[in-house]
Amino acid sequence: MLDEVLLDMKTNGRRSYRSAEGGVRLHLKPFFGEVRVAEFSSSLVKVYKAKRQEEEAQNATINRELTILKRGFNLGYQAEPPMVTKVPHIPRLPERNVRTGFLEHDEYRRLRDALPDHLKLLVVLGYHTGARLGELRNITWPQVESNRIVLYPGTTKSGHGRGLPIYGEMPAWIEMARQQRAKFPKCQ
Repeated sequence: MLDEVLLDMKTNGRRSYRSAEGGVRLHLKPFFGEVRVAEFSSSLVKVYKAKRQEEEAQNATINRELTILKRGFNLGYQAEPPMVTKVPHIPRLPERNVRTGFLEHDEYRRLRDALPDHLKLLVVLGYHTGARLGELRNITWPQVESNRIVLYPGTTKSGHGRGLPIYGEMPAWIEMARQQRAKFPKCQ
């Protein structure tokens, strides 16, 4: 069933395929690979969690691996004919991925002003929109409209397109970048 998950991810073009493949190859298959579905139990999942924690894996990593395992059961249940008769409950571990490091406005201004010119626009856009760095770095001029920046479908983490509003000090910084670009017409 683990191979079915990887095949499903690969054929559906999931970006997480490579990390999932590593999790299956390095951890899930060595532990669960010889376990028959009829022998699978929640106590076995507890042993797996404890083993991975002893190996100092983060709870988030273990949860992603358990998600792959559960997906395997779901695919097995949906198969024709079904490979399993039920999907077991596989509880997740608590994750403490609380985001920290927010900037107050005066801290943001000091950071922006201390950066080299070629990074300032990224910080301005990131601070005002909350967009991811990868999304911001891939913006091209045709995406910049008068009152928003259009992120095309397939260019965001979710794969869905969306618009980023242009407001506050952003128009001035975008205009400065546009003037700079005139000196480098081949630069997107």
